Amino acid sequence: MPQAVNQQTSLPCITTRAALHGKAWQFRAADGRPLYADVQARYRVDSGEMAGSAALAGIGYALLARAACETDLANGNLVQVKLDPEAMPLDVVACYPSHRHLAAKARALLALLQRLPGMLKMAA
Repeated sequence: MPQAVNQQTSLPCITTRAALHGKAWQFRAADGRPLYADVQARYRVDSGEMAGSAALAGIGYALLARAACETDLANGNLVQVKLDPEAMPLDVVACYPSHRHLAAKARALLALLQRLPGMLKMAA
């Protein structure tokens, strides 16, 4: 089981085409700046959900959102690999016109994000 990012670069990994534009995995250095690791992309997918399914199938290592895989971690279907340094968190940005009616789905998403601690930062 790898313990450092440089060990991960030679292991089979699952990468996404969309997140990080298919580039190397990103980790956070001690000073907060991003570090990039070029991993062996054994399997490329289009979503985090597909990456999770591939990891469950044993295809390789994947960077997954904790919320998306907590049940599988708790059940022992997935194992969290703690690497030094840790993966860089991804930002989710929601842009919408404030002067027009907001669709019900968009309001529901914003309400959900507001309930999750530290997930929503309002910008002017």
